[in-house]
Amino acid sequence: MTTYTIRIVTGSVKNAGTDANVYLKAEGTNASIKWNNLNDPNDSNDFEKGDVNVINVASSVDLGDIKKITIGHDNKGAGAGWYLNNVQITNTTTGQKWFFTVNRWIAKDEADRKLYVTMAPTSVTPGNTSGSSSGSAVNPNSQDGLIKKIDNWYKSKTNCAWSGIPKKNIADGLKEIVKLYFDKTKKYSLFRVCDGNSHADYQTGIDQGSGFSICGPVAAMFYMAKLGMAGFIDVITTLYEYGTLMTYRVPERLRTLKDNDKIKNRYKCSPTVVADVCWMFQASLAQKEAVASVDFDSSFLTVHTRPAEMSADVKFLFNIKSVLRQSLANWSSVAKAKTNLKEWVSYLNKSGTVFWCMHGTALKNLRGGRNDSYTHTGVSDLHWVVVLRVQSSSNSVTVDLHSWGCLYRITVSYEEFRKMSYDAVLFKA
Repeated sequence: MTTYTIRIVTGSVKNAGTDANVYLKAEGTNASIKWNNLNDPNDSNDFEKGDVNVINVASSVDLGDIKKITIGHDNKGAGAGWYLNNVQITNTTTGQKWFFTVNRWIAKDEADRKLYVTMAPTSVTPGNTSGSSSGSAVNPNSQDGLIKKIDNWYKSKTNCAWSGIPKKNIADGLKEIVKLYFDKTKKYSLFRVCDGNSHADYQTGIDQGSGFSICGPVAAMFYMAKLGMAGFIDVITTLYEYGTLMTYRVPERLRTLKDNDKIKNRYKCSPTVVADVCWMFQASLAQKEAVASVDFDSSFLTVHTRPAEMSADVKFLFNIKSVLRQSLANWSSVAKAKTNLKEWVSYLNKSGTVFWCMHGTALKNLRGGRNDSYTHTGVSDLHWVVVLRVQSSSNSVTVDLHSWGCLYRITVSYEEFRKMSYDAVLFKA
């Protein structure tokens, strides 16, 4: 028995979704199979506009190298027409991936009026061809397995949607992030919790450029990597190949920047090798924030993120149907702050996520031994971080968080915690 993961991305054009029954036929060098009535078990209303649906399927035999697929629907239900963005099939045993760019209507009243499309892969990423039967097979989620995944992608022939960024830069940056993900110092696993007050040694590679106010995209990028490094690599490589971040098509004017040296000079990440990976992801997500203040200064993106946009971006990235918000009114008293804290702990205990919008000046002051600046001074003072762990006592709260490419531990009184807080977005991944 061989299992496959099918990721189907519905387009974001008007009326793109469908309630019809979707099927997919895959034809490989060893065998062919048709999977009917595809359904995402985590989405009760799948294949709607902008959805990213993931479905696990099985075949009694390994299909071999998939040469073409046919995907379509039975045209049942009102407005059955479907605008399909792309399809990706992954052999979960070998890690081999087949990516199909579609970007067309599958509808009886659109385009060629066919209810299916047949196509060959746009790109193929090799996997561990030895399969699980080999005693020396590499665990695809281990450090060696992830490095091999990156090497296979780098060596394979793929599209390039970012003419200003060499493919090698993305591969090297991803390898460095993987290295930091597995690195342990002082009994400390970098992407999880902070067991000390020092932050200098705790770099994650998920950094933002000097002078760029894009902490929201940085937070989203860090948590996506923490959630699953293999999936994070898939997102980054797909973004590089097709200029598509999940369901969002990045504008060409951003993808064709050629001043790569300037990116490294202005986007000073630590380690420096990750600059292009961070720039590509964060600039793409920041550009999506249509209501934010966006401007190009010397061909670089500067964004001032407002809290109101963050929940939409979280939904966009993780395909979340609902989130819990804790806006400014929820922090008006210490009692409310303690209630919010209990909700944080509940979400974290259930493998959920907390994005915290705090006052950046307060965090900087705490780093410098001061904590005297909590006034609500406006958008420029607000700063998104990812909360990794919360510990509380009768009179104080300790928070481990990711910010500015590093991890920090802060301990403050409940009143200070209340003053530092502006907003929070909680969701279950």
